[in-house]
Amino acid sequence: MNTVTLKVSDQAIDINNLADASAPSQMRIAYDPKLSIGKNLENIRIALVGIDFDAIIIENPLSYTFSDTVVGLNHQRIDIGLALMNMFNKPVVAAPTVRTLGLKQAIAEKRDHASWHLDYYGQYAGARNFGQEAMLTIGNGFFRIARGVC
Repeated sequence: MNTVTLKVSDQAIDINNLADASAPSQMRIAYDPKLSIGKNLENIRIALVGIDFDAIIIENPLSYTFSDTVVGLNHQRIDIGLALMNMFNKPVVAAPTVRTLGLKQAIAEKRDHASWHLDYYGQYAGARNFGQEAMLTIGNGFFRIARGVC
């Protein structure tokens, strides 16, 4: 299984490429506070262009019960796993989960969870907020119907 690992600090994201020997094995992306978090995360996508990997492992997540991929970046908490799964359409798992379950099972559980859940972390403004509200409305309507409330 080909993986890429990320270690996130307030100032930078360190990438270890374990997937492709022809690409750089280590990269550092400095966080630019003038850009949005999304624009900064886009630099990860640019760094990983052309690298064939099956999953991303977050080496140093914070401890939260609802998600194992929350990190501290630029003195903010973000669920980097959600952002990167949306960006790459690949599972993003936490190193502690991999140590507990093993890589194959951690990835399988993340894929299964992602296929049936709408997860949100944080609050957005503008168009992203409208999209988030729309998905929550659809999700709430679906669950009301499934429970026979409507």
